[in-house]
Amino acid sequence: MLLFSLVSGRSYDVEVVKLTYNTSLETGHVVQASGIVAIPKNKTGPSPLMSYQHATVFKDTAVPSNDPLFDMTPILAASAGFVSVAPDYIGYGSSKALTHPYIQAIPSANSVIDLLRAAKTYLKQREIALNNQLFLVGYSEGGYTTIAAHKQIESAFADEFLVTASIAGGGPYDIRGAANKTILNESTLDSPAHFGYVVHAYDRMYDLDNLTLRAIASPHHRTVDNYYDGNSTGSAINTVLPRNTSELFNAYFQSNYAGIAGELSLKYRLDQNNVYDWKPAAPVKLFHGQNDSYVDYSNATKALSVMQANGAESVTLTDCSAVPSNHTKCAVQFATFATSYLFTVATDR
Repeated sequence: MLLFSLVSGRSYDVEVVKLTYNTSLETGHVVQASGIVAIPKNKTGPSPLMSYQHATVFKDTAVPSNDPLFDMTPILAASAGFVSVAPDYIGYGSSKALTHPYIQAIPSANSVIDLLRAAKTYLKQREIALNNQLFLVGYSEGGYTTIAAHKQIESAFADEFLVTASIAGGGPYDIRGAANKTILNESTLDSPAHFGYVVHAYDRMYDLDNLTLRAIASPHHRTVDNYYDGNSTGSAINTVLPRNTSELFNAYFQSNYAGIAGELSLKYRLDQNNVYDWKPAAPVKLFHGQNDSYVDYSNATKALSVMQANGAESVTLTDCSAVPSNHTKCAVQFATFATSYLFTVATDR
């Protein structure tokens, strides 16, 4: 992440401000959320705006407004001349009492868009100028949220925001396809905590007839119910959830899900939260590792092919060249990839 300063050739002191703002769940219910804006100090002239969507965190203490140093990307971007914002996401920070709507497109996008609104209002009050560039950047869950926000901006708020480009790495854009593979085709999971989060969040947010109890084998369903409250780390959850899917999933649930008429409500919600089937106008720069066992590489290739088939002219996919090209190693290389693109395109830094 230090690449921001190295590439820019300059460095500003940075002011980090916590913002609280109103956003909404998929139901339209308004909630208070939080995030940060990082501002380059003593910079003259307007700055490009970057919204940074963080990867999956399990512990509330790690989100931007609680620990801006846990993931320093927004601060480093500001040190290089960007004004950067970073949402905590619903279910963290000021909204910790709520269930985090994990890998759910509308509330994920809302948390980004409404923070952008709040930040623009705050910056205007302080007479901090922005240019006309808006970059959306994120990896893993942040990659998914980046594409979800870009899609929602262009479909519903094009008169308010103009996306310059999205840079998304390692995201589960085809969440239905990812779920199919995990439930039906995987024998072991490197991180059962991640898919357990999907089950927990979809059950809580969509009231899927006790999905957690039906899908997760006893006694592990209690882990899923009790560990996603922002107080446990992913590694702690992975120590108590089995990696073997025959132990993790209820066999009847797996059999039912495999059937054409089985688990239709869950499948509908998964399909509803796919974010790959649309036509972006602004460039989309995808990045993924072919050996990613957390989020399968097919998520990126499907997004690329479908967006291009829909007529998008500026969607590209760059393969991670790390050895091995797994989710963790590619996160580091994604920082290089994103920084290089930002400094090629951004102006007024």
